[in-house]
Amino acid sequence: MNRLYVVENRYTLTGAMADHRLRLPVSQIPLIAHAIATRVATATKDAGLGSVLATLQVPAGAAQFDEQWLNEAANDLVSKSGASLVLAGPQQPVVVQLLAYGINSALKNVGSTVLLRELRRNPRDNSILQLAGDIAADRIKQLFILGANPVFNAPRSIAYDSVGKGWLDWPELQKKVPDVVRLGYYEDETSALCRWNLPASHFLESWGDALSSEGHYLSIQPMILPLFGGFSELDLMSAVMGKPKVDGPELVQETFQASKPVGDPATAWSKFLHDGFASHIVLRDRPPAFNGNTAGGIAHNLWSAPPPAPTPESPEIVLVRDYSIDDGRYINNAWLQEMPDPITKLTWDNAALISPRYAKTLGVETGDLIQITVNDVIPTAPPPVEGKPTPTPRELEIAVLISPGHADNSITIPLGYGRDSLTSVGERSGFNGYLLRTASNPHYLVADGKAIASITVKKVGKKYPLSITQDHFSIEGRGLVREATLEHYREDNEFVKKIAGDDELPEKLPSLYRHPPLLSSQQWGMTIDLNTCTGCSACVIACQAENNVPVVGKLQVAHGRAMHWLRIDRYYASEHGYDQDKGELPEDPEMVHEPMMCQHCENAPCETVCPVNATIHSEDGLNIMAYNRCVGTRYCANNCPFKVRRFNYFDYNQRPVGKKKIAGALNLYKEYFAPFTEKGAPDTIKLSKNPNVTVRMRGVMEKCTFCVQRIEEAKIAAHVQAGTSSADIRIPRDSFTTACAQACPNEAIIFGDIRDPESKVSKMKLQERNYRLLQYLNVNTRVSYLARIRNPNPKMPDARKIGIASPNEKEEKL
Repeated sequence: MNRLYVVENRYTLTGAMADHRLRLPVSQIPLIAHAIATRVATATKDAGLGSVLATLQVPAGAAQFDEQWLNEAANDLVSKSGASLVLAGPQQPVVVQLLAYGINSALKNVGSTVLLRELRRNPRDNSILQLAGDIAADRIKQLFILGANPVFNAPRSIAYDSVGKGWLDWPELQKKVPDVVRLGYYEDETSALCRWNLPASHFLESWGDALSSEGHYLSIQPMILPLFGGFSELDLMSAVMGKPKVDGPELVQETFQASKPVGDPATAWSKFLHDGFASHIVLRDRPPAFNGNTAGGIAHNLWSAPPPAPTPESPEIVLVRDYSIDDGRYINNAWLQEMPDPITKLTWDNAALISPRYAKTLGVETGDLIQITVNDVIPTAPPPVEGKPTPTPRELEIAVLISPGHADNSITIPLGYGRDSLTSVGERSGFNGYLLRTASNPHYLVADGKAIASITVKKVGKKYPLSITQDHFSIEGRGLVREATLEHYREDNEFVKKIAGDDELPEKLPSLYRHPPLLSSQQWGMTIDLNTCTGCSACVIACQAENNVPVVGKLQVAHGRAMHWLRIDRYYASEHGYDQDKGELPEDPEMVHEPMMCQHCENAPCETVCPVNATIHSEDGLNIMAYNRCVGTRYCANNCPFKVRRFNYFDYNQRPVGKKKIAGALNLYKEYFAPFTEKGAPDTIKLSKNPNVTVRMRGVMEKCTFCVQRIEEAKIAAHVQAGTSSADIRIPRDSFTTACAQACPNEAIIFGDIRDPESKVSKMKLQERNYRLLQYLNVNTRVSYLARIRNPNPKMPDARKIGIASPNEKEEKL
């Protein structure tokens, strides 16, 4: 079983899956990379890595780290030479990347766990800084912008105008270009300053080609013709180069034929389109030997004395891509806006993430506004010119969100929000972190005395409403998530039965109600493996798309009316007890995720309280809804112990989020205005609906159906293939699955026939790790979970707190 070590400033999905996690300010990561590399070089006696380290001088008084943590992590890596892997995040400096490569080389990982591809860089590929300098010097007369939005996300103070004697942001620079052509999806900040705006075709409407990470030449083919007559980048650039009438497939075919396919060109082209890749083109691995002298020279030129560790008076600012909307490109996607962030559970906004300790220092709570001010000490864009004035301070007012597990004296701001000139979905969501970003500090800001003189944070004294879908962190001993260390699992592989009193329950509990027999030869069930579930939320969006789950808007989410049929519960476990009701939060907890949907109980509490039999059991074991019977009493939701039922308070599917045509002076932003707005939706929204799933209306309860439409479709296909309508026809084993299981990248969700002993789901349910939630309630859920197994290094200083989410594990360890 593998073992994962993670060093990060904020909780990520990778950190949540780690066996050992060290929270650390981002500005200190080069130092800890240097410390680990030093230990690996000493243990392996690798000359190349030693040459790099010899050029890097760590000043006296630099931040110190836990020696035991560093020593044991390095020893563990060395003991797994050739079977280990060290990765540096893409936002890390080049020196950290070189150290990571040097460590992998010293550990003999290159060629085994590290496979490299040769990437050729066009020598004319210049940075945006060089472009900005050329524009400021009036050397650019025509500019093509392909999909980018530099007016919104380009660094601040990017160029110096020697004529006007002042620093320019991108909007001022773009106005200096006489002719600007923009290809983009939307009308946005950049398009407003362009002379020509061309509609871009979606990537699912476009032809193209690509190279996979394995080096294969791939075909990109459209699923539909452009709905709005858009142009792809291929279309536009071919027109610019004098081929205005050439179609996308012709351009791709031209490139494909230049690769000299084997056999008849027409046949090879057809096979390429059919297979999606060309088997005759594979870029071979070319792992270059690690040259310590060359790498050392590069590292020496780029290495600078690490800044001092951030303090409460001078914190660091970390700018990251948002998990939902990336760098802002998906802000108009309401599905992604309303998807809870896997870590913070925040929707429709971003916020400044800080640790509980730093929150106490600032005297703030979640939702409080703070003002961040960054003062530069020298010009922020190279090359420095004598006499240039310092740019004006950069300021941002933003709401705070306290995040357990976050590094102290560090503030993380997701990018992409705070936009004003968009359609109603993304307009004015959150805060614009790009206002703090500079070309010399694109990923994090720290007052190092060189580029930045000071960073100050102060409480504004105002509140900002944040819509968070989960504000309770503790399992409170209920055994919902069960986990153990690998060592404990080997000693007692039936540990899951001893949690929450499951081993004390009789084999069969009595029931007050009689249930009709389940006559169908196929009975459906599901297992979810917590060992492989990362909480990524792909299943949440897949379920929403498949089942026509509506978007309700920020304020409806704040009212607890989010409609997702599937949610990802996130819990914190700490070796130090905390009482959240008293405002106590864990500072360095363990994190666990658990997908939660309708459990399709065989003794379903919801069925017994429905006065109109709107929720009933099918012959194949599903807890199903008859929407036209439902009168909206909501008794079923009240009686559901898993709280997975969703009620349509309004006709969410008939009135899109963001409509502002309302009565009177009422003007609550992004509220769902119910009868105050006109009915109707754009045709594109209508096209997104699944025609095989009923669109629900106001006053109706809904929930997960195990994608019953897919089950029925599979039944029809089986009957057609058999040429009979007999009820004895069985759906072929594991021939289909639910939307959530299909979308899961790790195959953590397994769905199938639990009466077939050879099906995947039946085999999963036979594992020792299998358990059902709240078994003492005798609801007999059809969904079960596989407990999570952790593999901590027993020599690590934090080994004691790993695997304590389960009640019995915590009692034994503490």
